[in-house]
Amino acid sequence: THQAAATAANPNPNPPVGVGSVAITPGTTTFTTGSTGIANAGTVSAGTRLAMQIASIPNGAYALTPSVVYFYRVGAITAGSTSLQASSSFTNGTATGVAILVTGTDSAGNGGTFATPTITAGTNAVANTLVAVPSNGLVVYEVLASDPFSVEATDIAIVLSYAPAVSSNLPAPGVIATAVGGFAPFYTSSAAGAAALITSFPLPRFAQSFGTSSTSSNVFAIVKCSCNLLFPYVVSTGAGGYDTGIAIANTTSDPAGGSVLASTTGFTGAIAPQAGGVQFWYYGTTSTGGAAPASQCTNRTTPGVCPPTPDAVPTGQVLTYILSQGGQVANTTTALLDNRAKDFTGYVIAQTQFQACHAYAYISATLAGPLSPGISEGYLGLILDTGNTAIGARTSAASEALNN
Repeated sequence: THQAAATAANPNPNPPVGVGSVAITPGTTTFTTGSTGIANAGTVSAGTRLAMQIASIPNGAYALTPSVVYFYRVGAITAGSTSLQASSSFTNGTATGVAILVTGTDSAGNGGTFATPTITAGTNAVANTLVAVPSNGLVVYEVLASDPFSVEATDIAIVLSYAPAVSSNLPAPGVIATAVGGFAPFYTSSAAGAAALITSFPLPRFAQSFGTSSTSSNVFAIVKCSCNLLFPYVVSTGAGGYDTGIAIANTTSDPAGGSVLASTTGFTGAIAPQAGGVQFWYYGTTSTGGAAPASQCTNRTTPGVCPPTPDAVPTGQVLTYILSQGGQVANTTTALLDNRAKDFTGYVIAQTQFQACHAYAYISATLAGPLSPGISEGYLGLILDTGNTAIGARTSAASEALNN
């Protein structure tokens, strides 16, 4: 305890009994002046602030978070579970606190203004809205109410929004967005630790943890709806020699019909039915030693022109391509590919704009039928994506794991 300097006096007896043997003389400086900062004890600049730093949002995508989040009482972790469950002594699902999004904060999470949720007159129902994450990825909420006698938890949803632009490769695939949480405002400057700096720094304030000792969590990633195939040897020498036929199946249709529920056939429909085009790249030479032909795409308007027509190969259909002639979807007459590879020998990489691609290649004498003399050979196209551990992944995309 202390007395204000104006009313301070020596205790009687001095020193008080049981305290010590050295007399106490009141000081001449009050606690409200000088550099002790004691006058600021118990004052705050803002309520408890929860910060979330989101990093590596893919180019062409936008992240949004709710304007209001609620706290709920939690109890012991249920056996066999890793998530907190509502305590049996409280009503499950009853909100015990609320935090409001603070927009326009500085880089430390200080300042800013509260988001303004819409409240329905008469019912006081709050219409939660989604607010775009700022360009620096810092999201800050301030706690307006909580239960000091309970352990509470909240979930802050991160919503991803984007408009696909396949021809521009947007949103950028293969980018993993991360998030890490902490308290705000936060500082790295040692000066922020000084107790008296209420005029320079807010109260409370915290040491910077983002990007240092904190561990970020992966929150989302854009996975390109593609499948990548290698045909290790193809040959086409025009009117003579050998020619290669390629068939690429779009197997995104299955007995589950794209449903996420297990069907009676045992299919879970993990891949939704998709349509897409195909692009081919050629590596090798022509029969005269010339350069390999330029890449081409399945295009309904002008065969071979890139980018591909987005729905060139419908789900459940097969693209057939003979190097010396061109290609189309099986049993149709609309040309999608030209014959620029009619005099080519080497290997081909094809990328589809749909998942679950499978392919077959067949080399035979040029224009030969099944009874024509000569040597012929067929093989399966090799999937280059991460699910194919037999040959090793060459892309960041995920492919199917084919068993049995």
